[in-house]
Amino acid sequence: MEVAQKYKTVAETGEKIIASSRRPDGTLRKEIRVRAGYVPQDEVRRYESRAQILEKQRVAIGVVGANFEGEEQKKKGASKETEEKRG
Repeated sequence: MEVAQKYKTVAETGEKIIASSRRPDGTLRKEIRVRAGYVPQDEVRRYESRAQILEKQRVAIGVVGANFEGEEQKKKGASKETEEKRG
């Protein structure tokens, strides 16, 4: 089966034309015209408010001045104590 060029561009309008193709059962699909500047719904970025963007940045930075290394050691010690109580 011959592979054709996927898009043809019309110079005057900037439209793209998706070439016709054959289905596996032998029928022919029509060519599709796509307007200049069109972005498919699946490729549109999801809207994020300023608050959402700032929240992501804040979470990525973490708590300024916090030292989490000591807390991990405390948790390890506490888990040993609970295991001893259970066991």
